[in-house]
Amino acid sequence: MKTIGLLGCMQWESTLAYYRAINQGIRDAKGGLHSAKLVMYSVDFAAVDRMQRGDDWDGISELLCEAERKQAKAGGGSKKEYLQVIEDLAEQGADAVILGSNDLCLLLAQTDTEVPLLNAVDIHATKAVNYALGDSTWARSTSHG
Repeated sequence: MKTIGLLGCMQWESTLAYYRAINQGIRDAKGGLHSAKLVMYSVDFAAVDRMQRGDDWDGISELLCEAERKQAKAGGGSKKEYLQVIEDLAEQGADAVILGSNDLCLLLAQTDTEVPLLNAVDIHATKAVNYALGDSTWARSTSHG
């Protein structure tokens, strides 16, 4: 089995989604207790950890609220707004919508809309599992030459 390299996301939940999907794919393909050969690098989440250990829940709340304020100023966003964009795309003829960001995969669920949502984590993890198990068509299908 080949080794998969995984660069962790800023939010560990996103990294976890990839980790889980890849390992479940390997297990499903090979059976038993098999799991992926995986090298993962994740960013340091020390500030939040320090606040948790210091029982500084107000500090964590302020940190997260500040991040939300900055995101809102930059035009980021609420679930309602994303769902409106999805509905607008469907009205313009989209048959499905790719959730191309890990955060969108955490924010939105298929039960939120009738428009088919394609989860980028699942798609990427399936391709990574196939590659790790020796599916050479993946490498060829993603090359630009």
